[in-house]
Amino acid sequence: MAIHDHSKIVPKIDPYPKFWTKEYFRLFISHLSIDKILAQKIKDSLSYYAISGFVAHSDIEPTKEWVLEIELALNTCDSGIAIMSPKFHESKWTDQEIGAIIGQEKLIIPIRNGLDPYGFIGKYQAITYSNENKLSEEIFNILVKHEKTKMRMAYAIMSMFEASGSYRGAKINLELVKKIEYWDDILIKRLETSIDNNSKIEGSFGLPESINYLVSKL
Repeated sequence: MAIHDHSKIVPKIDPYPKFWTKEYFRLFISHLSIDKILAQKIKDSLSYYAISGFVAHSDIEPTKEWVLEIELALNTCDSGIAIMSPKFHESKWTDQEIGAIIGQEKLIIPIRNGLDPYGFIGKYQAITYSNENKLSEEIFNILVKHEKTKMRMAYAIMSMFEASGSYRGAKINLELVKKIEYWDDILIKRLETSIDNNSKIEGSFGLPESINYLVSKL
């Protein structure tokens, strides 16, 4: 686990358009309309990793100007994935979405779903889609380690852990905390005080001891 410059300030994550889950990592999911069900399944499974996904077909209200909503999601996301299905390149929108994310120097992760990455995203290592649960874990493992995303992921994971609503959930969420690769004084303090601030964390058998041990190693 790498501890970074403690003088760094917690990243600003406002404003929060309501389609993002507050405090979670924000991931734009670029996809063809034929993949909207798949995109929604991926979004749902990502929520277990403190990742809030944006899927245009489910997150845009019918009364909203959808182009503006997509632009807002692109401008406020932390990173993006592209579900690379056949004819992905023929879409009017997917290439522009990818370009917007890369233009902001944000990480884009290609998901190989019958089509290899091309153009600017051809340089990125693609994940081959098998099922949404395995895919979500692979996405998480990339985001929690990558230089462009590991700080935001660390804060998202900590927020989810602090809000654990059950003893079992607290134990599951601590396993994600253990995977954090970015640490600073703010995060260490939040981990340490989580025992006093959440009864589900404090009362979960063995959890306070595990937290204190982890803190001692940071």
